[in-house]
Amino acid sequence: MKKTAAIALIACLFTPFEATSAQEDFTDITVVTSSFKPYSYMTNGKPHGISVAQAQKIFKQLDFSPRIHVTTWKNAYKQALNKPKTLIFSMIRTKEREDKFHWIGKIANVEAYLFRQKENNYITLEALKDGLKYRTGALEKDAKGKYLANNGYKLWPISSQNAGVKMILANRIDMIPADINSLKQSLKELGLPNDALVPVLKLEAVSKPVYIAFSKDTPLPLVEKFQEAYKQVFINSH
Repeated sequence: MKKTAAIALIACLFTPFEATSAQEDFTDITVVTSSFKPYSYMTNGKPHGISVAQAQKIFKQLDFSPRIHVTTWKNAYKQALNKPKTLIFSMIRTKEREDKFHWIGKIANVEAYLFRQKENNYITLEALKDGLKYRTGALEKDAKGKYLANNGYKLWPISSQNAGVKMILANRIDMIPADINSLKQSLKELGLPNDALVPVLKLEAVSKPVYIAFSKDTPLPLVEKFQEAYKQVFINSH
């Protein structure tokens, strides 16, 4: 009996726990994103999109199969700010946000413009300041809206990008900031032609890559595992 017990103890000491421990580290992770077509959205109860596919490559590298919560940007951002072990995408990496998150890596690119209704030819912008006299809507906590607010814009709140498009067409606001690919998707969903809204000024300061990142209070060893997986998938494999 003693000999059997000793053998069992030695076997336990030399059993490789690395994969199991890594998986256990992931149990409390919450993955959040916003409904932001074509980057992230739900179809038939499952998450899809450009950013979702990129994030899932990282998860696969880690043998991690999380539930991806697709919610409003306001809710996703609030949770990532306040709850440890929250993984969020797709987020523009701004100076204001730099120290509030642990950044894993970029997963897509955003090209942002101010858009107006096609028929409203009187709205022309040579520079950002030229738009101050127009009614501009923006999502709360959105980097594009924050950029406009920091440059003197008084913003009308919109609940979603689709809602912003409808407000423009109803002449309740004049412009919205949006990613060009995402806006095309909104117009398609609303049954509108691709040129129902047209760009009037590119927002260079927020036409940037979008990232996947962890909340600030996430343990560093966990963050580093995801950063290493990102490198393996997107850097070392090329």
